[in-house]
Amino acid sequence: NIEGFNVIAAINADFWEPDGEIVNNMISKGSFVKAISGFTDIRSNHIFSQFALTKNNKPLIDKFSLNGKLILRNKTFYKIDRINSKTDSSSITLYNHYEGNETPGKHNGWNLSETYLQPAGSLGDTLLFVVSGKWDNRGKTDIPPSGYVLSASNNIANKLEQEISENDTVMILLGMNPNLGKIYTLTGGLPRIVENGKNLPEGSDTLNGLKKSFTVTQHPRTGIGFSKDSTYLYIFTVDGRQESSSGMSLKEFAALMISHGVYQGLNLDGGGSTTMVIHGKVVNHPSDRTGERPVGSCLVILKKN
Repeated sequence: NIEGFNVIAAINADFWEPDGEIVNNMISKGSFVKAISGFTDIRSNHIFSQFALTKNNKPLIDKFSLNGKLILRNKTFYKIDRINSKTDSSSITLYNHYEGNETPGKHNGWNLSETYLQPAGSLGDTLLFVVSGKWDNRGKTDIPPSGYVLSASNNIANKLEQEISENDTVMILLGMNPNLGKIYTLTGGLPRIVENGKNLPEGSDTLNGLKKSFTVTQHPRTGIGFSKDSTYLYIFTVDGRQESSSGMSLKEFAALMISHGVYQGLNLDGGGSTTMVIHGKVVNHPSDRTGERPVGSCLVILKKN
């Protein structure tokens, strides 16, 4: 349980890389855990669908990407490319405590410059920060418990070193595209399988460029969806890879969702990750021989005490 709340139910959520980094964007309790401004899968040039809840509990499924700006005192602004994600050449990345104790460090000999941003209030949706350190080129910078480490690489690093000094005040504007309201919870999946009540895998075996071995083959599945009027939220797990249960294809999984009233539905990480907990007990049968698998993220339904 979480202090002040009871955990009613929980499921595994986003797909994750071998190093543990989640694939898609993630927001928890209104704070950015991970966000990138471009493709959520650089290899396939796709922005994957994600499930969101706005601050007023409106559920959404869309292909969100980071819309971030770093604004200097002279009103010059730079695009923020990433939050807590692997950096790229000539880009700006922000790191907060969700990244861990320190930033990842240098990459392939790139020029890297990092400094601290300490919170200094806000102007509406714009956050104010004070630059509280000199630029450091070593990488592996300690991450403060509040605020960010501002990390810039190559050409952008050279520019910011000239334009930002210690004790300067900078502004940061963080949001998501499309702008559908203030997002409080966000996690990713792959792919969207129900849209406006339609079974999307019925029309394509290769949604988002996925292989048939993922879409057509029966696997354990986890998913989330909501009703046409957005008043009902549904979470699903389907067991598989066992004698008692073979799993489902994406088309079968979408049909299951629709039969229960889902109007918009998203497939989440499945396979050995598929797990559902209700009132503290695992209620499905995870397919790994060792049982529950450590995962990169989860969705938890809470009730106030």
